[in-house]
Amino acid sequence: MNRKITAVTLNTFRDYFFTPATIALLIFLLVTPLLCSNLSGDGTAEGKFKVFVTYSFLISSIILTLTNISVSCSLISSEWKKKTLFLLDVKPIKRWQIILGKWLGVLTINFVLIISFLLSMVFSSVFVSNNLKENFPEYRSIFITDVELFPVSAGGISQENPHSFMPILRMYSETRKGEKETYAVSPRESMKWTFKGIKKSSDDLYLSYRFQTAGPEEQTILGYWLIGNRSLSKPFESETNVSKDKIHRLRVPIDAVSDDGELNVVYLNVEPTNISVLFNKSDFKILYPQGNYWINLIRSAVNLLILVTFVCSVGLCFSCITSNLTAVLSTSILISISYMHDFIEIMIDSISGEYQAAFVTVGVINRISYPLLKITAYVLPPLNKVLPHSYIGDFLLIPSSYLTALFVRIVLLGILPLLFVAIIYLSNRELGIPNE
Repeated sequence: MNRKITAVTLNTFRDYFFTPATIALLIFLLVTPLLCSNLSGDGTAEGKFKVFVTYSFLISSIILTLTNISVSCSLISSEWKKKTLFLLDVKPIKRWQIILGKWLGVLTINFVLIISFLLSMVFSSVFVSNNLKENFPEYRSIFITDVELFPVSAGGISQENPHSFMPILRMYSETRKGEKETYAVSPRESMKWTFKGIKKSSDDLYLSYRFQTAGPEEQTILGYWLIGNRSLSKPFESETNVSKDKIHRLRVPIDAVSDDGELNVVYLNVEPTNISVLFNKSDFKILYPQGNYWINLIRSAVNLLILVTFVCSVGLCFSCITSNLTAVLSTSILISISYMHDFIEIMIDSISGEYQAAFVTVGVINRISYPLLKITAYVLPPLNKVLPHSYIGDFLLIPSSYLTALFVRIVLLGILPLLFVAIIYLSNRELGIPNE
């Protein structure tokens, strides 16, 4: 690296890292996972671990976002305010080297903070895991992560793709129409669920479920399960007698899954007291192990680094153009809009539907404006996709393609253009003009 850029990077690191505020932030990031380790989940080992990891990353991402807005917005504007930028301008260093060095300096600070947080997460994860062994008899290694797979059909009624946008648009109206979030099985009746896309492995699968009834609080319900696929001559049979309002796991033999990953599950309500059973849709799923917690913990830290790097780049760009206060306000607004990326895409899809419904009467301007909105939504970095989600479950299994897409949309389409704009603007600007 250029020695001049390295010098600016080291100076920026010393100026901002060795301060009481940054040291306090470092201590807070080290303590956050330990504090979140005391949170309780849904009564299961996985639920407690999910809450611990999710809240640890969520709190840390919020604090790092606010810190980067404050620091990055003062990188150039503070130099301008203190007139020290005039001293730098007469030295044998180009302005683009100043910008790049300051950006790398803040990036180095973020890297140190996130590494410290990651080390604290490792220690806290081991601590939580040891506690789970004592408090949950059914506990197995939490560091072998499970994929959550929901049924594609139930009772012959297909379920919509949970990852598409249009079901989200209709979610509110369907809820108002009284759509129930349960699978109801009446006395002496049965229900069939079909799962697809299961990856067969040497480990057993588990059917995770929770049910409710109108009976007494501690009542147990007798049920009969048939598990298999169309290629089997006889399904696997299992009988359960468990209580309601608790997460239960039913072991599913790997031979019950077909070669193409299909599995059929049938429940017969054989409870002699003639009580209907209501299975919660959100809790009825197939779990199978895949991935490694430690690898995905590192990938989650990379997500966090991508997030704060973009925030820093936005603040640095506005710091070159406006004053400190205006830069903070502008950066906060743009970051807030980026966090609402999914909402913006939903609104654009809704507008598109209205345009298509009245395509004959829509003018040329409107036909052009919709593609422009789509381009804007794509160029706008989807920061909501970088935020920590449910880190125990399918979201923990962050594929390389996911990180590659984030790199393209946030780094190539977000960070690099912002740095380019900042360099071009500051390089062609006269220092005597106020930066407002």
